Formats: sequence, C-alpha cells, structure tokens
Amino acid sequence: MPLNDTRYLQALESVVRDLARSQSLVIQGRGSQFILKDHPRALHVLVVAPLEVREKRVMQNLKLDQETAKREIAHFDNSSRKFIKRYFKAEWEDPECYDLVINTEHLSFQAAASIVVDALSFKD
Repeated sequence: MPLNDTRYLQALESVVRDLARSQSLVIQGRGSQFILKDHPRALHVLVVAPLEVREKRVMQNLKLDQETAKREIAHFDNSSRKFIKRYFKAEWEDPECYDLVINTEHLSFQAAASIVVDALSFKD
C-alpha cells in the first residue's frame, strides 16, 4: 500500500473510531463495516434493491432521465467497490461483512430504518 494510502486509511480509521466512541450515529459507507468490525455496539447493515427500483428512486430524487440515473448508479457502485477493494481488500457487497441485509424493494425507507432500530436491541 503506498504511503499516501496508508496515511489516508489511518486518518479515516481514527476519525470513524473516535466518532463511534463518542456518540450514537449512522455512518454511511467509508468502510465503516471493516473499521468498526469488532465494535460492540456497531450494527452493520447493507441496504439493497433491484436496479430498476434504484433507477426509479434516483430519477425521482435527483430529477434525472433514466440513462443518467443508470450512469449515476454505476458510478456510485463502481466507486464503492473500488474503495473497499483498495483499502480493505474485501468485497463491498459480501453479505458476511454485515449483520443485516435489507432489501428495500417493497419497504419504505422509514420501514427499513425501523427494522434497523429494532435489530439494535438484539445485538449482543
């Protein structure tokens, strides 16, 4: 790992661990499922949905046409995959890296959030 990558990863890990120690929060991405792998209060959640559902949501939320939405999703997915592979030598979508996987195809975001909050009470 080049020195710049090493410094970046050390800084990222330091910030994420400090945040997790000091407060209850939601961290989206940045490899937090690996950084906080052994944190006793962390619940690692992978949220998924079929591509067609994701396209519709992106089109609606960002006011994009379908082709642009597809490109945005592909860019996000590829960036996430590369980031996790580069810094953590892992696969972003590997379900074994998570405590819970939620498919939001037929769930509202509020319902999914409720499931996550309920799941926290079962974390040992």
